[in-house]
Amino acid sequence: MRLKIFFAPLVFLIAGVIAIWYVWPTILEIQTRSLELSTSKDKLNSTLERKDNLETLKGILDRNKEKEDFILSYLPSARNEEKIVDGLNYLATDSGLSLINIAVEEERLPLIQDELGNTYDPNNTASLPEGTVIPVVAPQTRFLIVKANATGKYENVKMFLNQVYRMEMLNKVNSLEVKKVSIGGAPVEGEQAASDTLTATVEIKFGYLPSIHEEGESLSPVFSSKEINFSQYQRLKDFVTEKIPDLDEGQKGKSNPFLP
Repeated sequence: MRLKIFFAPLVFLIAGVIAIWYVWPTILEIQTRSLELSTSKDKLNSTLERKDNLETLKGILDRNKEKEDFILSYLPSARNEEKIVDGLNYLATDSGLSLINIAVEEERLPLIQDELGNTYDPNNTASLPEGTVIPVVAPQTRFLIVKANATGKYENVKMFLNQVYRMEMLNKVNSLEVKKVSIGGAPVEGEQAASDTLTATVEIKFGYLPSIHEEGESLSPVFSSKEINFSQYQRLKDFVTEKIPDLDEGQKGKSNPFLP
């Protein structure tokens, strides 16, 4: 009888241990899965919200097609050497300049350094070790460098630069060199040229904004909004259409510094 009384609690104890042994991991698994499910629901809700925002943003762009086209023309998503060359050739002809030659090259990116201090050249992907990933946290403006030589009168050079300055493309004149030329076309310095014809060498940078791939939680904050800020559009539009202000009499120099 005493043995039966002793074995009864022991049986319950063993049953409890076995139950805990098998049931407790299941409870932990359920808690883990529940947390993962809650996280997945949050991500799903965030994705659905961004999808809804994307549809709204698309509708805004459709209603502002003119603004979108202008901005994409001013800062395209891909390099377009043909458009740049054709545009400069047109402006040179319209300004009365004779375009001698024109060359286009990509501006080199700065060297990158990984966490271990190793330096790589992103301009030469063949030199990058296999598996090297270049982090891109945001779209970065790239530039094409255009070098052109042209001949014409001083007034033609000024007109050309004025028109380049107002091109509906992001650009910046890096350098400009203007010299006299002789009748044979050879540059001369320190002498009076036989005519008022000049040769101009100009270097211009044209920008473009490459598209980047985004996924997961690294999506741009723009998708968290249902609005597009066009506040800079009109300023940019006015900038490319307004005339460069004339200088005051006190600011003017010689109308042509290359003439006596």
